[in-house]
Amino acid sequence: MREATFKRTLLGTLGLLISAISLGPLTGCGPQGSHAQPTATLTGKVAIDGKPVTGKVEGFIDFFPNGEGQAPPATCQLKEDGTYEAKKVPKGSVIVKFNLGKYTGRMITMDGSPQFEERVDLLKGRPHEVAIEVTEDGQQNFDL
Repeated sequence: MREATFKRTLLGTLGLLISAISLGPLTGCGPQGSHAQPTATLTGKVAIDGKPVTGKVEGFIDFFPNGEGQAPPATCQLKEDGTYEAKKVPKGSVIVKFNLGKYTGRMITMDGSPQFEERVDLLKGRPHEVAIEVTEDGQQNFDL
């Protein structure tokens, strides 16, 4: 009787183990372990025509893997001094997209009352993205 119970328990455990192994790839856990795309940390400055982007600027920088890869895009915010720090930037070919705007101090009114401050695109008429190759942690400056 004990031997029969042991065999049923062993077979049940083996069945669960086989199910877990066979269904594991279907669980959609994303990039983890040895299959995760390597990433890097980038720091640097952003300039337009050689002048640092500073002051009351709202700026975001997105780093998208260009081509195959499992790493999600990395996003960071531009600091007031025109610098940035982006963590978990996918290594390899990357498209960098910029969203840089400056507040003018002018309030936009609707129905006679101020609603929000006007924001102008600092890159109007310029490319908003560049392609780079990320190989390791380091400094990457952008002059747009």
